[in-house]
Amino acid sequence: MCLDFEHPEDVANELLYDQLLSLKKILESEYLPEVIYDDTFELDNHKIIRRIYVPFDKKFSIHNKDTWRDCYEFYVETMTQFELFFYEYEDFIKQAI
Repeated sequence: MCLDFEHPEDVANELLYDQLLSLKKILESEYLPEVIYDDTFELDNHKIIRRIYVPFDKKFSIHNKDTWRDCYEFYVETMTQFELFFYEYEDFIKQAI
């Protein structure tokens, strides 16, 4: 699960990322302790973006149904926590832009 910052204006990306960076301790302690903030994440096309994400540490294959449940449970739990965090701090986050 990830949140990528790819606004057409670099200043907006920086402001949003910085606003969420100011909430990092809250996000880690109350919602997602394993969250990673990366301000130089490189995409496959070599574009550098800012990304906040929680890695999925287990194996997953779209071709192997035995791996689907772990992925689904990870997604449901992680996304729910991230949504709860976002809705709680939405007004503060939106102040950035």
